[in-house]
Amino acid sequence: MTHDLQRRVAEGPLTTFQLIAIGVCVCLNMLDGFDILAMSFAASGVKTDWHLADGQLGYLFSAGLVGMGIGSLTVAPWADRFGRRPIVLLSVAIAGFGMVGSGAAPGFAQLLVLRVFTGIGIGGTIASVVDGGWTPAHLYVLFAVPYVLAALAMVGLGGCGLTRIFS
Repeated sequence: MTHDLQRRVAEGPLTTFQLIAIGVCVCLNMLDGFDILAMSFAASGVKTDWHLADGQLGYLFSAGLVGMGIGSLTVAPWADRFGRRPIVLLSVAIAGFGMVGSGAAPGFAQLLVLRVFTGIGIGGTIASVVDGGWTPAHLYVLFAVPYVLAALAMVGLGGCGLTRIFS
């Protein structure tokens, strides 16, 4: 992004395109919150079916967070070099691959790797969009806080839904 364009985005009004881009990423973050919640509901079944130790289950829970850290630190900086749009699309594809693949994972090692991939994709979207690249500077806090809270909201909403399904 050129410095002139960065200045126009930072100082300009919020456009419909920016709002849609931020909304899509908020929805992705909500999916990540649901992913964490779904893993907690599935943990006892996964542990029993795959004969996992408690430590292995801990690795599965942590894998998504580790991936988010990797994605935020490695994938997101590419947005400055290659542009936000391609990196956000790449991040969405990586997260989607990880989420869909997790449902078909045949064992512990595969699920662990796929949860890391999911986290990398989510981490790439978080840092690429919420860092202010799509958001005017004067509205940054207005969108950054709800973006982070979206995952927590989905944990609550998803918990209600999953409780009904599994009870």
